[in-house]
Amino acid sequence: MGTLNTGDEAQIPDDFSAEQLRSGQALNMLFSGGLAGALSRTCTAPLDRLKVLRQVYGYQHAGSSAIKAFRWMLQEGGIRSLWRGNGVNTAIKYTFYDFYKRLLFGGPSELQIHQKFLAGSLAGATSQTMIYPMEVAKTRMCLRKTGQYPGGLVGCLASVYREGGTRALFRGYTINLAGILPYAGIELAAYETTRTWLFRDLPSHEAPSVAALLLSGALASSIGIVACYPLALLRTKMQSKVQFSRPELNTVRGLAATVYQAEGIVGFYRGMGANLVKVLPSVAISFATFERINHYFDIAHPFGRTS
Repeated sequence: MGTLNTGDEAQIPDDFSAEQLRSGQALNMLFSGGLAGALSRTCTAPLDRLKVLRQVYGYQHAGSSAIKAFRWMLQEGGIRSLWRGNGVNTAIKYTFYDFYKRLLFGGPSELQIHQKFLAGSLAGATSQTMIYPMEVAKTRMCLRKTGQYPGGLVGCLASVYREGGTRALFRGYTINLAGILPYAGIELAAYETTRTWLFRDLPSHEAPSVAALLLSGALASSIGIVACYPLALLRTKMQSKVQFSRPELNTVRGLAATVYQAEGIVGFYRGMGANLVKVLPSVAISFATFERINHYFDIAHPFGRTS
């Protein structure tokens, strides 16, 4: 089994210390998490764009069904338009999940579910705070028409900044934080708990099966999505514009009231179908890639060693 070292003679024991973390373990984890995230985002980006369109426009944009919506995207911008907004992602959530478990509870093993939830919530909040302007840009790029942001991600960020300054880059941040705290806590805690149970009899030298990883990740993500989706929808609507023409829509309460008046409870779950359909392949690719890379390179990671 090969070992990936980014420091001088860096070894990776079962419980790596802060010094060993600094020597390269964090970079190893960022590498595996980043690759896993990039692969999953690229494979599921068309569904992610459909979800954003549904969240912002409901069924009022061109094409009221998923097939018609995809046909409209192809006619408007060609095949590349299906991946518009892809590439804005982060690998730091897994790293900070491990960091907070060690900081708050002294280690990653034998933690209670509420301790995992707290560490996951803080990891999600930290990662989202660090990359939030790029999430705003991702939403704008998913909604844009061909040629609107010729400079890609950088051009989109510059355009948003010109429209509203720093505040525009963090538009919807409060509602996003309110949603990411429970979602990340549920997702990471549920994944680790389910994973531990499923792999309790797995020999230490064997890698978990893709099917088992899919089951763990899909269950964890689905619970988090259903529980927190209304907040995610409101966040996406706020990210889509620097300023609404109607003043009451510029507050979370006013926007929520408008959604409810227009469509009722159903309005808060627009796009969830596309999001749930996206979860299965996304989780399969992301978690399986992350686990297999860690197994292959013998990297200790926040969900426990598999080799």
